[in-house]
Amino acid sequence: MSELHLTRDRVYAFIVAYKQAHDGNSPTYRQILKACNISSTSVVEYHIRHLIADNRLRKVNRSFEIIGAHWLAPELCECT
Repeated sequence: MSELHLTRDRVYAFIVAYKQAHDGNSPTYRQILKACNISSTSVVEYHIRHLIADNRLRKVNRSFEIIGAHWLAPELCECT
């Protein structure tokens, strides 16, 4: 797998983990940049555009939706 795809997968995994840890809120481009060791926000935007084109993410206003995922508030989750 190419380095670009590995970085894109890291970006996706970070977004998913961040949303899980922060009540469904999305990370900023700068948070993604720092967490994934990316050189600039334009590179983050590049990977986000490709994740959207691959139907892995959807951009809604200033946040991301994970395609195929459903978020439940912790108090509504029946997890043990």
